Amino acid sequence: MATATVALLLRNGLTPAEPRVGWLDVTSDPPAEIVLDGVDTKLVTPQKHLPVAAGHHDLRLLAADARRSEIGFTVAAGKTTSLSLRPRR
Repeated sequence: MATATVALLLRNGLTPAEPRVGWLDVTSDPPAEIVLDGVDTKLVTPQKHLPVAAGHHDLRLLAADARRSEIGFTVAAGKTTSLSLRPRR
């Protein structure tokens, strides 16, 4: 599991094994940096099975060529949410 993801969970008082956690699969074309709820995760798409707290989140993807994508999404506890985005200028 990515260190930045674990840090995000621990900061919110959660561990990956808790039932209040779901998962995020995110892909993009082109690959992009992942900003989750305003926090730079230091991760780049594609990513699979990232643990996130259940509930609503805001995702921003920042591609190297200045394209970006933003979306709000909801993760259910114990479930995986899959997002595939195409950043635009």
